[in-house]
Amino acid sequence: MPKISVRQRELKKQNARDTFNKRRNYLLNARTRVCSFSQQLEVLTAFDTLPRDSSAVRQSNRCGVTGTSKSYNRLTGLSRHQLRELGHQSLIPGLFKATW
Repeated sequence: MPKISVRQRELKKQNARDTFNKRRNYLLNARTRVCSFSQQLEVLTAFDTLPRDSSAVRQSNRCGVTGTSKSYNRLTGLSRHQLRELGHQSLIPGLFKATW
């Protein structure tokens, strides 16, 4: 299990992303619509006012069981260690071993 502070940090990033999502999408669309250089600078300075953690790229996926961010599988939402362990216990439907 990751430390509580790591989980809280990820939660804080998620809240910032949800809060500023509408404004960030508006600015992304405005960046493609503007033509003049001065308007582009205005849009870029508006981006600077947003917090860095409001970007979706800064959030990492975490395992649903252990909370680790390493070797995350998007399909199941688990790390490779938990995927293998739960697969051996036949708790993941449709998962088969590749070898006999």
